[in-house]
Amino acid sequence: MREDNRNERIYNFQAQQLPSLFRIETEEQRKRVESFFADLQSSDFTGLRFFTRELVDRDYEKALKPTYFDEPNALLLEFESPSRVPLPYFAAILPRDGEYLFFVFERSIEGTSEQPDGMLCKWDNNGRHLNFGRREYTDPQSFLHDVIENFADYSDYDFDYLSQLLVQE
Repeated sequence: MREDNRNERIYNFQAQQLPSLFRIETEEQRKRVESFFADLQSSDFTGLRFFTRELVDRDYEKALKPTYFDEPNALLLEFESPSRVPLPYFAAILPRDGEYLFFVFERSIEGTSEQPDGMLCKWDNNGRHLNFGRREYTDPQSFLHDVIENFADYSDYDFDYLSQLLVQE
């Protein structure tokens, strides 16, 4: 398998397919998402692992480290070290006010496998990519802590405004 093709599948997985699992537009989707997240809350990652394996490959699925935290009610995903920009180091999914917030820490040009350096981003419920600027997290927990402390209580409207301000700086 060509590495470029694999990287495209990884990007498609983290940028489109995975966020779409948590997007709610109908009552039927709400029930499906809530059921899927309930499985994740109970540390049943079978569906997530199957989805990852089918859309990327077995190696990416094996490297995936999902962890659910009761407090603060968040799912943390640790991916294999990204080989290029803008593949993700980590993702966090947080249920808030009837929706699911989806954040990623994507590798930047300065980042390496050994020295994470990247951009904190969010995929909103309309499939838009919002960028909150450069970060240098030392571990997945520092990423999750930043997301929860600084971004978890905003609506999508607030995120639009906030990301525009950050880009202007």
